[in-house]
Amino acid sequence: MFEHTKIFRRHDINSFTGTYVNNFYQFTKQNGQTVSCSRLEQMLDETDLVNFLGWQTEDILRAFPLKRYDSVTSAVVDLDFQWHESVSDLVIDTEYELIDSSSLKCTYFFESESAWDEFNLMIDKHELAHGFKQFGIGIFYEGAR
Repeated sequence: MFEHTKIFRRHDINSFTGTYVNNFYQFTKQNGQTVSCSRLEQMLDETDLVNFLGWQTEDILRAFPLKRYDSVTSAVVDLDFQWHESVSDLVIDTEYELIDSSSLKCTYFFESESAWDEFNLMIDKHELAHGFKQFGIGIFYEGAR
């Protein structure tokens, strides 16, 4: 058996600490630069090279505090992790653990390391975020093992 672990967190888009002026969301970064965009999602979108605040930066943490969970169930429901059909048969089991109020530890089990390799090939082929059907706004991971 082969296992892989990641720790997921989510920024709370509904707790934005910046301002909304003239139909634009604005946030002033630590360096004094003000980011201004029409949709909050732009600040959380790593493909938006102009407005993205950067994962695990002080700026993104100040602009969008982390979501807090009171149970494993509330975290799993909010993150809505469901395996995509192209990889679901490769994952034997998934275990979740809330390691603090904003961090969900996810451990995935595979029959073998070759099944893990196939899982990663499917992710690349179907352009899936971590193998999930969808990957919500503000979710990021760290601590991959």
